Amino acid sequence: MVSNPRAIASKAQGINWSELLLAYKTFKDNTATGILHILEADRHSCWHRWVMKRLEFQAADLEGKIVVFNVSELAKLPRHTLGGAFAYHLISNGFDPEAFTTPGSSSNWLGQRLSVAHDVHHVMTGFDGTPVGEFGLAAFTFVQWGNMLNALMANS
Repeated sequence: MVSNPRAIASKAQGINWSELLLAYKTFKDNTATGILHILEADRHSCWHRWVMKRLEFQAADLEGKIVVFNVSELAKLPRHTLGGAFAYHLISNGFDPEAFTTPGSSSNWLGQRLSVAHDVHHVMTGFDGTPVGEFGLAAFTFVQWGNMLNALMANS
């Protein structure tokens, strides 16, 4: 974890500040759009590269492996199971399961796993997709990842 101000400043290089401003302007009224702006603001930053490099190292055994699941099959499971609750979460929020599973595309294996993990964390913690729910989830995951999205949300 980055703990001193100089280290944090060096990680902030490359942040798209106009996207970050858009994130703050849109997050409350449109959480999903706000999150997309935060992700775009962070995409080319030193911080993003630092986090992704650390996560790639930690998950090196999974490199190139895409998570594949069938939401229709998971939806048949009882809602009190992780698979059933995950499917319900995706379906009830109108998420396109294809966005999470792209067989044959192993180039963004870590991003895909992080997206799936984010929504699994929603299910595990009970935090919904509202701004308050996203803030709660950010606090839960910030300690694990230390990424910009969670840092900004936890400090808002």
